[in-house]
Amino acid sequence: MYEDDLLLISATCNGLCRLIEICEQEMAWLDMQFNARKSCMVRCGQRQNNECADILLNGVPLVRGKTFKYLGILFEVGRKLKVSLAAKRMKFFRAFNCIYGCVGATASPMVLCHLLNTF
Repeated sequence: MYEDDLLLISATCNGLCRLIEICEQEMAWLDMQFNARKSCMVRCGQRQNNECADILLNGVPLVRGKTFKYLGILFEVGRKLKVSLAAKRMKFFRAFNCIYGCVGATASPMVLCHLLNTF
C-alpha cells in the first residue's frame, strides 16, 4: 500500500486524530510507518480557517494545505471542495500537440480525429 492511496475523512479534528491513531497502530503491527513529510491535512467548509490543535502523524505535525492530489486528480479546498482538471487538460493538449507535430499536415483529418479519440 502506498500512502497516496489512503484518504481519511472526518467531520471533526478529534475524529481525524482518532482515525490516524488507529492507522498508526495497524501500520506498527505491519512493521511499517507513514511518511509525515508526504502527508498533509486539509479542511473545507465554513470553518476551514478556524484554528484547531495540531494533528500529529508519527509525532510530527501534519502540514495544512489548500490543495491535495489523490489518485492523480488535484483537489482544491475552500468553502467547497473543488476538482481541478487544469493539469489533466494541459497534459492532454501537450500529448495532442506532440502527436500533431509528428504527423503534421500530412495526415488526414480522419487519422487526427482517431488519434485524438484514442488518447
